[in-house]
Amino acid sequence: MRTLCPNLDNEDGLETVLEVPIPEEMFVNSSHKNHVKSWQNMKSWIKSHSGNNNHHHDNYYYKSSAVSVIGGRNAEIQLLLGVVAAPLIPHPIKCNNHSLNKKINDHPIEASMAKYIVQQYIAAAGGEHALNSINSMYAMGKVKMMASEFIEGDGLGLNNGKVMKIKTAKNGTGEMGGFVLWQKRPDLWSIELVVSGCKISAGSDGKVSWRQTPWHHSHASRGPARPLRRSLQGLDPRSTADMFSDSICIGEKPVHGEDCFVLKFEAEPSSLKARSSSNVEIMRHTVWGYFSQRTGLLVQLEDSHLLRLKSPKDDVFWETTMESLIQEYRTIDGVNIAHAGKTCVSLFRFGENSEGHTRTRMEEVWTIEEVDFNIKGLSLDCFLPPSDLKKDDDQEIISDDDDINKNSRLESKNIIHHVNNPRFITAIKGAAKIITIIETLQHWPTMDEQESLPPHVLIFPLPLQGPVNSMFKLAELLCFSGLHITILLTENIHNRLVLHTDITSRFDQCLGFQIKTISDGLPDDHPRDGGKFMEVFDSLRTKTKTLFKDMLTSDLLCFDLNGKERRRVSCIIADGVLGFTCDVADEISVPIFCVRTISPCCLWIFFCLPKLIESGEYPFKDDNLDEPIKSVPGTETFLRRRDLPSFCRSGDLTDSNIQLFKTEGQENSRAHGLILNTFEELDEPVLNQMRTICPNLYPIGPLHAHLKKKQTTLRPSSNSLWAEDRTCIDWLNDQLPNSVIYVSFGSIAAMTNDQLIEFWYGLVNSGQKFLWVIRPDSIAGEEWRSKIPVDLVVGTKERGYTVEWAPQEEVLAHPAVGGFWTHCGWNSILESVYEGKPMICWPYFLDQQVNSRFVEKVWGIGLDMKDTCDREIVEKMVKDLMVLRKEEFLGRANHMSKLAKNCLREGGSSYSNFDRLVKDIKSLSDKV
Repeated sequence: MRTLCPNLDNEDGLETVLEVPIPEEMFVNSSHKNHVKSWQNMKSWIKSHSGNNNHHHDNYYYKSSAVSVIGGRNAEIQLLLGVVAAPLIPHPIKCNNHSLNKKINDHPIEASMAKYIVQQYIAAAGGEHALNSINSMYAMGKVKMMASEFIEGDGLGLNNGKVMKIKTAKNGTGEMGGFVLWQKRPDLWSIELVVSGCKISAGSDGKVSWRQTPWHHSHASRGPARPLRRSLQGLDPRSTADMFSDSICIGEKPVHGEDCFVLKFEAEPSSLKARSSSNVEIMRHTVWGYFSQRTGLLVQLEDSHLLRLKSPKDDVFWETTMESLIQEYRTIDGVNIAHAGKTCVSLFRFGENSEGHTRTRMEEVWTIEEVDFNIKGLSLDCFLPPSDLKKDDDQEIISDDDDINKNSRLESKNIIHHVNNPRFITAIKGAAKIITIIETLQHWPTMDEQESLPPHVLIFPLPLQGPVNSMFKLAELLCFSGLHITILLTENIHNRLVLHTDITSRFDQCLGFQIKTISDGLPDDHPRDGGKFMEVFDSLRTKTKTLFKDMLTSDLLCFDLNGKERRRVSCIIADGVLGFTCDVADEISVPIFCVRTISPCCLWIFFCLPKLIESGEYPFKDDNLDEPIKSVPGTETFLRRRDLPSFCRSGDLTDSNIQLFKTEGQENSRAHGLILNTFEELDEPVLNQMRTICPNLYPIGPLHAHLKKKQTTLRPSSNSLWAEDRTCIDWLNDQLPNSVIYVSFGSIAAMTNDQLIEFWYGLVNSGQKFLWVIRPDSIAGEEWRSKIPVDLVVGTKERGYTVEWAPQEEVLAHPAVGGFWTHCGWNSILESVYEGKPMICWPYFLDQQVNSRFVEKVWGIGLDMKDTCDREIVEKMVKDLMVLRKEEFLGRANHMSKLAKNCLREGGSSYSNFDRLVKDIKSLSDKV
């Protein structure tokens, strides 16, 4: 809990009346010392993005009381701040009783539906008890604002399409900043927001809402105090529910792939009248909320209001529309809080004279860095308005409704030309000063504070589906921890991700995240899937090392902080198979961590390959694959020759795989540490063995679930290299719990037509429902489609469903799925373990052979079907897993699932290991 009292023994509040949010020097609770440093880091981060607003390099050194003429970029910043920074909700929010005790005929059906949807939202947000337990809130976040387009002309194309002036922002441009928000009630709040050296303060003391900027006097909004719109963008679920309690449901609409109920809320006429004046009329203000039908959470908030500036000759109208996409819900003290989003604003000025028509578009991308509830010592004094607050009518005309009429770039010449009212002309001229009046230089952090910028971490995954998926999740986790992240992808992988996923839009909203590409050295049309991967890997080893070093020593991988300053890579995290990354890291003196996305049990076998060769156990002396292996410590009682990685069966010591993997222990021990996608409770014996070679291990998995704990998105984020067919989710929705076996052999495994038919007969003959992923390139040739026997087609229509690729995390989390027939890729195993799904294992290559042995003999959560492909064996194993031994397997799987979930809780093994990793990255980066 946060304490704001300098007088520690006084529980009544502050000794001093403060007009702005509390300075960090007053935070005295030792348990939250990090919050002080976090705000200092935030200010340092804002400073690094302040761009041209640093006047220290001008001919004059401006002090805080000095002035300078504003124009160009500064006017644009003021426009952004005036419109986007602190807009208000239509009218005050009253607390509502959300119980549904009234008879159904007490409300129109549209209102009854809305109340039911609000109830679902309250449950999804954390429940009535959790929401009611919050009496105050603190939030700190980052923003990136940009004016994306400005159009001026004769009717914006309505008159023969003639447009006089268009300005469009370049890709990637924008003004960076941050904010701190305090709130006790919807009508009791205070915010400070700084963007590129310009600051706006705003607040409400329960009686009046106000704002203050360096270029405009403190001023109050007309009418009663109103809530801050930013709070209702996923930060204050209680107030959101209260506001929409008086709404109606107007239908359904998809929003970014999510089916939503749409609730509509209109400002009351009395509220509009109170906000209007003799010269300004607020004609309407409407809010729409889009609530996910799947999660119940608010995914988009939209509002629109129309304002009329009255004139004897030609009234001028301003229509403002704001649309906020709300994302990345995470649980804070039992309450789901949105941690990211994007707001798009459109300002449209029009009138009877079409020559004055203008349209301005703006955007804000925002992320929440910190949230805290029930702030100890947050007194009402924190919300008092400034002492110089202006409330006279003339000033009010230009201060109400988000400063629309003063932040329009104030094409006031056109307005004044049609207005004869002297008081109105005076007000508009006063508003026009935003492009000519003074700017106050903000106080920024010291040089010592600026040195605390986050580390810049480069992440380089192996270009395969599994490693790319895992390392994207690791990248997102580190980004959530406040690090700057660059993920380096081969061009082929990047192109496929852009084609099949939302990575572009998803990571555009992460202010500390960027994606760069590198060539894998092969022609664009060269095959890379299936058995061709070793050619990709050989090309990476021979052709990419020099390019990788050149990129690191140039500016190609730098993180752009403010358009001028660029931060070089201060730490590398690379797939441990890419040994050349360790060479480059040593050469340029940058710390490196290795990541292995295969299983620890297989990696331990790689570490032991030199010992296997030295002992004479490898190459094999005969064809007996059931011969026990004795040279891999910790596995002597169950490991057989057939359980070793697939390339061991060649018996050729010159095999490229043997040469590569027998140096694993030596190569990985060169890094500062080894990051593993597992958890201590699953692999403790193996991890203890591995620490004899690599003492510094970071088991932080399961990564997919670890990320979900940080980012409760409406739909699991996808890093798939294939298009996902979501129709299978609809099919699963119609099935009984634990009745379906899910079949998927991953992104590389291939089979012959004969194997396909045997598997298919086994599934159909088992009598169980099945969902089968048949990847387009997993069967040799296309003729197999025409050779499927009729009885298999009929059996599949009755009991099965096939797709080319599926959203696997969602499928395994679905209650209808009771088992998983898998190739035993490590990601698939962890996803299955976390969801408590027993497995049938048909390993294909590399680590999958040893994984399948551990599933059956060590963890006891499945059956090992390696080295066989017979319909009768398939039928028997499916029946064993789904019927005959169902309770046995489910019991052990559920126990393992509980361990996986506990390790991610605060204080759990993976939670603690990840925290240690972040601290070590920061410590090592400080020395670069």
